[in-house]
Amino acid sequence: MRKVTLMFFLAIAAMCMTGCSDSNNNDDSDLIVDWYPVMLWMELVDENGNDLLDPSNEIKWYEGATITYRGKTYTAEDYTDKIEDEPAGSTRAILPVDYGFKLIKKEWQFKDEKGYILLFGQIDGSLELDEDLVITWPNGKQNTIHYHCSDHNDKEISVNRWYALDGVRQESNRFVITK
Repeated sequence: MRKVTLMFFLAIAAMCMTGCSDSNNNDDSDLIVDWYPVMLWMELVDENGNDLLDPSNEIKWYEGATITYRGKTYTAEDYTDKIEDEPAGSTRAILPVDYGFKLIKKEWQFKDEKGYILLFGQIDGSLELDEDLVITWPNGKQNTIHYHCSDHNDKEISVNRWYALDGVRQESNRFVITK
């Protein structure tokens, strides 16, 4: 019986010494960082600032418009007649959802704004990318959006992410294209 009791206490002592780690060791090995998916937003205006994406316009600039990303071409879809509660490019999920290239009402994403906007996405925010996305309009003209994402740092929760429209760098993923 003494041997059993002694073995029991030795086992308890061994667990006490090795079972836990120091909680103040600043070890972030159990930290999980979810890099949010990226959406691209495109407004199309004339030189006077008029919304060229409005479906009531005589010329429908979105009809036949395409965007090419990583070798795949997406054709713009008119999503303006969908019920507002349906997903239109916004999600709480961390994994990217392929919404494609859609025309939506601005107020669905930007509550205080009226008009129309094209969305593309979602792009996986955790990927290291340096990609051109080429928009081809029905008249054959093109615009290029450059998306750069690199240097993910899980400890500092930082990333080098930037965008450019036709070679002009900008910090926002919302583009105003003038035709």
